[in-house]
Amino acid sequence: MTEQEQRAEVVKEARSCLRTPYLSHARIKGVGLDCATFLELVYATCNIFVAGELPDLSPQWFLHADREWYLEYLSKYATEFTDRLPQPGDIVCARHGRAYSHGAIVTEWPRVIHCFPPCVMETNALYDPQYTGRLLKYFDPFSTQRTQSE
Repeated sequence: MTEQEQRAEVVKEARSCLRTPYLSHARIKGVGLDCATFLELVYATCNIFVAGELPDLSPQWFLHADREWYLEYLSKYATEFTDRLPQPGDIVCARHGRAYSHGAIVTEWPRVIHCFPPCVMETNALYDPQYTGRLLKYFDPFSTQRTQSE
């Protein structure tokens, strides 16, 4: 499967999660997801990466912690980039509170799918308050596969 086909598969899988309720620490499509478990589920289902256990953090950890838990997690499975626009299947992460703590899957920039109360939804990151006006970082989860095949 080509990288473009994998990217399309990630977007398709992410869309299959739409309207799944937000439920902190849950990881079951149609039952409950949060923004981190949503990413884990989609990329694992598409065999892009299988993440390890997430730290057991409170849903408001980012309001009080200086440690970049979410970025540490993402950096294990994807490479941060700043030299291009996000492509379908890439990850965008927004800073909330004191840390980067909310992730989404790009469908066609600036369209993203993310899990935020009340559910998994597709939105425009340029107008969604979870992203607009916030510091953003972008990650390529396909970079490790490209490196291995080169």
